[in-house]
Amino acid sequence: MNHLTYEIDYLKESFVEILELVKSQLSKSIEALALNNMELAEEVIRNEKRVDALELSLEKSCENIIALFQPVATDLRFVLAIFKSVSDLERIGDHSKFIARLVKDREEQPLKKADLEDYKVAHLFSLVNAIYSDLIGSFESADTHLARATFHKDKEINKLYHKLVSEMKSRMSADKGNPADALDIYSIITRLERSSNLLTNIAEEIIFYLDAEILKHDKKKKKQTHLNPTGDNHPEE
Repeated sequence: MNHLTYEIDYLKESFVEILELVKSQLSKSIEALALNNMELAEEVIRNEKRVDALELSLEKSCENIIALFQPVATDLRFVLAIFKSVSDLERIGDHSKFIARLVKDREEQPLKKADLEDYKVAHLFSLVNAIYSDLIGSFESADTHLARATFHKDKEINKLYHKLVSEMKSRMSADKGNPADALDIYSIITRLERSSNLLTNIAEEIIFYLDAEILKHDKKKKKQTHLNPTGDNHPEE
């Protein structure tokens, strides 16, 4: 085994580690919310330092591999994909920490279980968690079909999220419910929806690494064509 292969293998192992850690962080933050469990919330907050440390370590490893070994083709795409993905994982970790801190701040007045059920927090999380499982599976098995499966699930999450926000606005307009509680629930479901978007970003990077296909560019072109079929549109900066 040459030095580059060793470094690539180590990078893969480290990336799986941060994938699993951040997945656990998100799961524990939602569990802490559901059970009003302060110990779990504190664990999530403490572990955020570990997420940050892994992010920095992975970024440094990527920089070192590029500088020392000048990888090409698949190896280069892999390193670039990891470098871009770790920042998205760190942001999901931040969303998990936010939910855990909210649980801590509301220790004496936890959110009502009925409100959490009405706004389908557990269901929304289960959809995000399913995307996460597909993502890990796609990376470990080099399966782009699993990575692409995340896109449909992300659309389902986006649709549900907008429906829930609309319901929340209607409820508040009718002076039903506690505005402070609604604001906190809105913050929670927004962070779950954003976590889903971040996971699909990572799925795109996995596809880029495996198939040399840049999906973000394709999506931008499709969006522009939809706005102006002539191709003369000038998207905003």
